[in-house]
Amino acid sequence: MSHLPERTCAGCRAKRPKHELVRIVAAAEGQAEPDQRARRNGRGAYVCRQPSCWREAIKRHGIDRALHSKLSASGQSQLLQALATIGDEK
Repeated sequence: MSHLPERTCAGCRAKRPKHELVRIVAAAEGQAEPDQRARRNGRGAYVCRQPSCWREAIKRHGIDRALHSKLSASGQSQLLQALATIGDEK
């Protein structure tokens, strides 16, 4: 039996297999973006693919805590837009 790595969603706090979540990485100062292939260097935060989890992760500062940085207001809106395109793909 093989081991499946689990991560915790920054929004709903549910533990899920890593491949079911979207990884978010810190980009420029106050910015973050999705890392769909989960290959980029740096700190990562994970969120479920449901829009409610994205909003909750931003509202409760779960992404800020996971990335050890503060997202700017424009960074939050850009991240929500980027995540919406990912949600449309699945």
